[in-house]
Parts: sequence; structure tokens; C-alpha cells
Amino acid sequence: MVNTDSRGTQARARLAGSLFLAVNALYIASLLASDAGPDAIRRPAVALQTIASAATIALAWSLYELLKPAGPGLALMALLFRVAEAAIFGVTAVFSLILLGGDAVGRPGLDAAGLALVRAAQEASGQVGQVYFCPGSAIFFYLLMTGRFIPRAIAAFGLVASIIWLASGLLEIGAPIVGRYLAFSGPVFLLAETVTGLWLLVAGAKRREAGPADRAHASR
Repeated sequence: MVNTDSRGTQARARLAGSLFLAVNALYIASLLASDAGPDAIRRPAVALQTIASAATIALAWSLYELLKPAGPGLALMALLFRVAEAAIFGVTAVFSLILLGGDAVGRPGLDAAGLALVRAAQEASGQVGQVYFCPGSAIFFYLLMTGRFIPRAIAAFGLVASIIWLASGLLEIGAPIVGRYLAFSGPVFLLAETVTGLWLLVAGAKRREAGPADRAHASR
């Protein structure tokens, strides 16, 4: 007889893994297409960026459902950080839409100074979104590690990558000259998420047994 709790854990793990990979693929595709030039390519890129922002909420929910046995309070905090991140990156997508060539030229009152302001706001919203993103990611990786849902080495790698990318984002805002030395943190973090997503999708996650602390919390 199949344990329904174990089956539910594996379903949530594989959902989270597939969303990890899908969200990253959408963001990468949108970034590559946004630099391609013509509006015929850039406009679909903005659509992909918007979908990725919305899909981030689904990813955060799936991780929350998977990891709340390891720490419901921390899992909820991570979920809230990731929802805030998705909202901020949604605003970034709005600025990207405004900056599309045809829209920008034809929009009344939007001169060169206005376009420069929109571009600056787009970059700033991306930086702030990164700062909200990283704490949520770090908490989720911490719960993956302490709950032993996946190999600790993979979870620890993701936790460290999240912290370094958070430092990079804060330095890009507060000390850009220093922040450039952490430019490697983005690709490293992408690698950590990709490995984690593949593991969850292919191998699933170990079901964490409720301990005394969990049972005490549930009885309140």
C-alpha cells in the first residue's frame, strides 16, 4: 500500500522542481530576446517576463507546501518574500513594456528625458526585486537543508549562492564599484537553482517526519 503522505510529498517536490526549471527558462529566454532588437522579438520577451513573474508565485507556493513541515513560520516568511519579489519584477515588466520602441515613440509626452527616467526605474526595480528575492530563496534552501529534503550539499550550495547574490544586489545599490566584483554570483545562483530543480523533479524529496517541536506547534 502506497503511503499517501509520501506520495503527496513527492508530488509537491516534482511540482517545485518543474517550476524551478520553467521559471528560470522563462527568465533566460526573456533576457536573451529583450536584447535582440526588433519589437517583434522584444514584445514576446516582455510577455515571457510577465509569465515568469506570475509563475514565481506558484513556485513559492509549491515550496511552501513542501517545506512547511520543517518550519511553518520560516516557510511562510520565504513565501511572502518571494511574492513581494514577483510583484516588483512585475513592475519591471511594466517598464519594459513602456520602453518598447513603437509604444515609446507614440506615447504623448514621453520625450528623451522621460524615456531615460523609465529606463532608470526599470533598472532600479530589478535591483530591488533581487534584494527581496534572495532572502526568500535563502530561507527555502535553509529549510531544504535542515529538513534533509534533498542532499545537504546541494541545499547548502543554494543557501550560500543566495547569500552571495543578496550581497551582490545590496552592493549594486549602495556601492556599485564594489558590487561588480560579485558579478559571478548571478550565474552561480542560476546553477544552484537548476541543480535543485533537476533533483526535485527527478529524485523527488525525502518526507520529513514530524518531530516533537512540530507536534507541539500543531497542538497549539
